[in-house]
Amino acid sequence: MSKRPLSDDDVGDAGASKRHKASPAIPSEKLALLQNYYKKLKGLVKAVENGSPLEDPLVLKELIASNKLVLPLLESLGDESSRNSTSNGETSMPFATVPTIHGLPYNLVPYLKGMSAWRLEDISESGYPPLPPIPDVRLEQMALTHSGKNGHWNYETLEFLGDSFIYHVSSEIITQTFPELTPGRKSQIREGLLRNSNLAKYAQHYGIDKRAHLPPEFYGMDNPGSKKMTGKERQKVHGDLFEAYVGALIRARPPPGQGSPDYDGVTVALEWLRLLWAVSLSKDITRKYQMPHLKQQRLPSAAQQPQTPRSVQPPSDNVAGASASSMVAPPTTNLTQSECSETTQAAASVPPETAEGEAAAQPQRLLSCKVRLSGQICCKEIRLRYEDAPKKKTHRDRHSKMPMFTVAVWVDCLGTSECLGYGTALSKKAAGEKAAGQALENKTKMKYYVAQKARLHDARVAAAAAVAAEGVKEEVRAEEVRAEDVQEDVLADRHV
Repeated sequence: MSKRPLSDDDVGDAGASKRHKASPAIPSEKLALLQNYYKKLKGLVKAVENGSPLEDPLVLKELIASNKLVLPLLESLGDESSRNSTSNGETSMPFATVPTIHGLPYNLVPYLKGMSAWRLEDISESGYPPLPPIPDVRLEQMALTHSGKNGHWNYETLEFLGDSFIYHVSSEIITQTFPELTPGRKSQIREGLLRNSNLAKYAQHYGIDKRAHLPPEFYGMDNPGSKKMTGKERQKVHGDLFEAYVGALIRARPPPGQGSPDYDGVTVALEWLRLLWAVSLSKDITRKYQMPHLKQQRLPSAAQQPQTPRSVQPPSDNVAGASASSMVAPPTTNLTQSECSETTQAAASVPPETAEGEAAAQPQRLLSCKVRLSGQICCKEIRLRYEDAPKKKTHRDRHSKMPMFTVAVWVDCLGTSECLGYGTALSKKAAGEKAAGQALENKTKMKYYVAQKARLHDARVAAAAAVAAEGVKEEVRAEEVRAEDVQEDVLADRHV
C-alpha cells in the first residue's frame, strides 16, 4: 500500500495536534483560531513571494481583524510559559534596549530587575525623592548608632552591606544608561555618586546625621582618651550613616501583623536610589537624550580647517571640564528615508573632482589625532612622547567635580626637545588626544617638522643611493680584476 506524501497543511495540522496533546491547557476554540490564522498568513506569504495578486482581497482584511484576537492569545500563552519556567526553577531575565552607533550594538548585557537605564522622566523637578522609612525599629536604631556609642550594636555591619549594594546598583544603572562610555569613564561617574562628600550631602539632606547616636568628640566635645574629629572624618561618618541606612532598608522586614506581607526592601531601595541619583546626574542624563542622534555631523575638509597658527600655551587654572556626554561616541547614522534621499541628492550635486578629493581626505579625518600627528612628523630621528604636565593644583570637572588630567606632547628631533601642545580631560588618553589635536593646529611647527622629516628622508635616500653606487663600483672593480687575472692566465698558457 503506497503512502500519500504529507502536504504542508497536514504537517501543520499534525504538529498542531501534537502540541494540543502536549498542552491540554489550550482550549480547542483557541487552537482552531491559531490554525486558521496560520493558514491565511501562509497563503499571504506565498502570494507575496511569487509576486502574484491575492486571489481573495478580503484575506488581508481578515488577517488584520484576526490580529486583535491572536495577539492577546499569544501574550497569555507567553505569560503562562514564563510562569511554568519559573516554577521549574528557570529564571527569565528581560533584556535592555540595545542602543547602537553606526549600526553596531553598544551593550548586549541584560539588565537586572529595577536596574534599567535612567530616563528623563526619572528626574524630579522638586528635587530629591522622599526618604523611605525602615519598617524595623530595632534595625533602624542599629543603623544610626556609632561604634563609639555601642561596641556591639552599631552600624558597621549594615554599612558593609549598604556599601556593597549601592556599588553594584550604581554600576548596573550607569552601564545601562551610558553603554557607549569606556569602563574608566563609567568608574568616574560612579565615583562621583559614591564619594563620601556626596553621600554625606544625602545624609544631611534627609536629616540622618541629626538622628544618629554619635560619640561626644563628633560634636567637638572633649572626651577622655580621644581627640576631636576633623571635617573629613565627620564627612566620612555621614557617608557611613547613609550606607548603613541603605543596608538596613534592604534587610528590614515589617513586624508580623504590621505592614504589607509583600514588602520588599530591595525593591524599595532600588526605586529610591534610582530617583535620588537621577537628580544628581540630571545634567548628564538630559544631555544624553537631547543629543542629535539621527543626522551624522559632517566633518570639515582639510581645505576648510583654519590655517592660522596657534601658539602653545600651558593650561590655565580655569579649565572648563567635560561632562559625561563629552565622552560619548559620535551619534548614530540610522537615517530616515527622507534624510537618506536628501543625502543622496546632495552627494549627486557635488562635482566629481570635489567628491574624489573629499573621498581621499575621508580616511585621514577618521584617524585619531595621535595617529595623524605621528604619521606626519615621526621617523627614525623624530620621536613623540606624551608626559603629564606639571600643574600647581588639581583641576576638576565643573559638572562631576572629578579630577582632570593634563598631558603634554613633546617632540625629540636630533638632540633637541620641544613641547607641541597641551590637553586636559577626564582621562589621560583623552588628554593626550587633545594635546595631539592642538599640535596639529600649530601650522608653523607642523610645517617645520614635516620639512625636517622630508629632509631626513631625502638624506637617507641619498645615502642609500651612494652606498648602492659604491657597491656597483666595487663590483665593477672586482670584475676588472677577474678579467685581468684571466688574461694573465691565458698569456701564461701561450708562453708554455
